[in-house]
Amino acid sequence: MCVMQGSNPIPTEPVAETKLAALQTIRHRVSSSEVETRLRLLNVSQLELDLVTEQIQLLDCQIKLQHVEDAAVKKKTNQILASHPASPPVTRQSLLATVHHCEFYHPNGTSSSPVAPEAINSSEFYKRGFKMTEMEYQWPLVRVFAQRRQWDKLEQLMAHKGFFSTAASSLMGGVGGGTAPFTNRPQCAIGFDNMAVILSDSQAPADVVAKYLMCIKDQHSRLQQAGVLDCKLAVVLTYIENKDRHSLELFASRLVTGSKESREAMKALEDRSIKWKK
Repeated sequence: MCVMQGSNPIPTEPVAETKLAALQTIRHRVSSSEVETRLRLLNVSQLELDLVTEQIQLLDCQIKLQHVEDAAVKKKTNQILASHPASPPVTRQSLLATVHHCEFYHPNGTSSSPVAPEAINSSEFYKRGFKMTEMEYQWPLVRVFAQRRQWDKLEQLMAHKGFFSTAASSLMGGVGGGTAPFTNRPQCAIGFDNMAVILSDSQAPADVVAKYLMCIKDQHSRLQQAGVLDCKLAVVLTYIENKDRHSLELFASRLVTGSKESREAMKALEDRSIKWKK
């Protein structure tokens, strides 16, 4: 590629490649033994050197990924890229945004090896290759799965067998006297409160939002978050879990008749096997 200045063409380089070359130059100069003494005087730390190195590695991967995507667009082999062009391009994105990009545009990207060239479009590739923490990795993936309404993938991301408590798992089947207390509550790296916010912002169904709110251990915090997100179902289920008939009756009186949360409340209030607190 070139630009014209007068009658003479001046060669130019793509922005990403130019940025990579500049970073590599910085990396070479910073790591050169000839300037080691000078760097000590300038207080350049190992952390700063590591950050530059990591940025070089990330940009190198992003450039390769961009080439893969450009080819896919030309060959019309990726309908997601064709219908939703990436903006900004992946070469201008952070590590977390790159993971989001990969999971959104390449949901079936291979992840067999963190160094395999064909894995460059896999979110797992970046998790392993850049040693991302579970918190860092979960943020972008939760957003993608919520955006795509892939509730099963959310469970796969967080859950091992027995991820949800009996009460949380019973959301689709109703809550009755057989509901057990919350035990073996799972851990979520980004926090179930944040998970619920992302789901609510994505306009997830109430029972999906409630399912994750019910995993918040502290009931006071759970009720507060349910109020903020206007998730009435989580409020109903919390009162049932706490066997607080008075609060449930009061809250149920304000619910829309026939709604999911109203049906759950009435079912519990009519269940004689529940031993309510006095």
